Formats: sequence, C-alpha cells, structure tokens
Amino acid sequence: MKILIIDDHRLFREGVKRILSESISGITFFEAGSIEEIYSFSKSKFDLIILDLNLPGRSGLSGISELKSVFPEVNILVLSFYSANEMAVNTIKAGASGFISKDEAPEKLLQAVESIISTGRYVSDELLHLLSDEMFGNLKSKPHKRLSPRETEIFLLIAQGFTVTEIASKLNLSVKTVSTHKRSIFDKTGLKNNAEIFNYVITEKLL
Repeated sequence: MKILIIDDHRLFREGVKRILSESISGITFFEAGSIEEIYSFSKSKFDLIILDLNLPGRSGLSGISELKSVFPEVNILVLSFYSANEMAVNTIKAGASGFISKDEAPEKLLQAVESIISTGRYVSDELLHLLSDEMFGNLKSKPHKRLSPRETEIFLLIAQGFTVTEIASKLNLSVKTVSTHKRSIFDKTGLKNNAEIFNYVITEKLL
C-alpha cells in the first residue's frame, strides 16, 4: 500500500506514519510539504493521499482540485485543523473521500484510513449529520452557510489574521479577486470588519 502525506510539518508527518504503521502492515510512505512538490511523484500511483488544507503556496480546496488533476483516481483524506462543522462538506464537494480534524484521537485517523482503503470513502457521524443538514437546508439560517466554498475558504483565512495580499498568494489568486470575494462575504453575512469575522468564527466554533 502506498500513501502520500502532504503536510508542511515534518513532526506531524512522522506522527501520522507512526499511528498508521503500528496498526497496518505493508505501507510505503511518501511525503511532501506542499502541493507544488507533488509533481515529483506525478508518475507514481498511490492508494491514498492524506492532505492538510493549510499549506504554503497553493492550498485549501484548490489543493484538492490540483491533486485530482494529477492523480484522477486517487482517494484523498483531508486531515485539517479546521473543524468539520465548516470545511468537511466543502472538501467532500471538492472531491475528497473523507475529512477529519487534527483534534480527533489517533484512532479516528486509523478508522478513516481503513474505511477509505476498503470502501473508497469515510463518512463520520458528524459529517453525515452535516450532509443531511446541507441537503435539507437546516443550517441555511446561519450567515456563513450563504458563502460559496471559495468564500468560505477566504472567510476562515481572514479570521486567522491573513491579509488580502497574503490570501491572494496562498490561494494563487489576484488581490482584486480576493477583495471582491471579501466584499461579497461582508454582504452575505452582514459582518462589517475583520474583527467581527474573527468573533463570529470563534463563537460558531468554526476553527
């Protein structure tokens, strides 16, 4: 079994390898610290890619799309510090096979990997609940639910203190495009500034 881990923290990659190798035999691990590094593996075939959403350079939902363009058949497990409450549904829509937060216990990571290897997907109880809410519109009253996946991505980066210029660089977008999305975020949510975005994200436990 070949697994590619994409995360910019070496210690974290080592932790993931240890957790999986202790319970699953025969894994060959490959590592990358950014989306750009995947092109050195473009001729390789992986059974699974474990992806952090918050990477230097291209990252987030655009990172999932880029991985799918290079490895069309691969299953992707998103392992992120973002909460499932906000990003899980969007990552599934972008093409990921599963999502877990870095706050979860190691057993959850093992469970997710085993599920994706055997069935091609991992749907936790929390994600199933979120997908149900999305389908039946139960959360549409929440202001952040009015945002598109790209706006959500920028919304959370603003909450983390990134500037428009930094977000543009991180997502490989123009500053003008990010500024347009930011105005749309304020319009759709009714929030008036970065501080209100931060407070909203904390209150709603989106990070």
